[in-house]
This record gives sequence, C-alpha cells and structure tokens, in this order.
Amino acid sequence: MKVAGGVATCAVIAIVASGCGSGAGTPSASSLTITFTDGSGSQSVVFQPDRVECDDSGARGISLKNDPQGRFSFVTSSDGATRGSVGAGASVGLVAFQSDDVDVTISDGLVRVGQSSGEVAVVAGWTPDDGFDVSEDDAAKYAATLSGELRCD
Repeated sequence: MKVAGGVATCAVIAIVASGCGSGAGTPSASSLTITFTDGSGSQSVVFQPDRVECDDSGARGISLKNDPQGRFSFVTSSDGATRGSVGAGASVGLVAFQSDDVDVTISDGLVRVGQSSGEVAVVAGWTPDDGFDVSEDDAAKYAATLSGELRCD
C-alpha cells in the first residue's frame, strides 16, 4: 500500500474545520473510527459528520456541529481503488488519516468502510487557536486503521 506523504497530509490538516472536540464517544450508525497506537497507548478518534454527500465517484462530508470537527473524503479512481482521508481536531490533537486503499462500499444510501489500513499524522496538543499553519515536521506518524458506516444525505 502506498501512503500519501507530506503535501497531502498538510492539505488534509489545512482544511480541517476549526474546532477541537473530545474525540471520544460511542460510535453510532453514522461514524468513522480512526484507531492508532502512539507512545501513550491505543487511541481512537470517533468522527461523526453532520453532512455526508454520496455519488458515483465516492463520498465526502464535514462535521461543524459535532465534536470532533473536521472532514472526510473517499474518492474511487477509474482502476477501482479508493483513496481516503479523514481530518479532525480531537482531544489527542489534530489527527489526519490517509490511505490509498480504503475498503469502501456505497449502496442503498449507506457508506460502509471495512477495516482499512493507512497512516495517521498527529499534531499533539493542537487547538483551534493554533490555526492551520502546520508543517509535516509538527506531526508524529503512526500506522492506523479506519472503519465505520455513514448514512448519505
């Protein structure tokens, strides 16, 4: 699997909606969960977008009302591979997940994301007051997984 590097990660970080939430919570029928292990142990960020758009090319959405705030995007290429990204401001800091091979199925108004491997860049201690002037050097990177289910609007 090829994982997106510097510029893509910074792009995800740059478009995360301003806001920092708990990052914790109970996954619902419309949520994505990013799981990774850092120096303090296993971490999970549950992202519940308040808007999900779906079409033939993939799905995208944003969370401005729910914590953590952020955005996600899944885009399927002509060769059938789905590239995915999720960026959110959470209690662990600014979290940006990337993968070039996300297991996504969109059917009957639902987006199902099977356990998918990727990389997460985490800027620990980030708050919305820090703004989005974040460089690749500010982030620690970890292997991560993404899974979940979303309802299309």
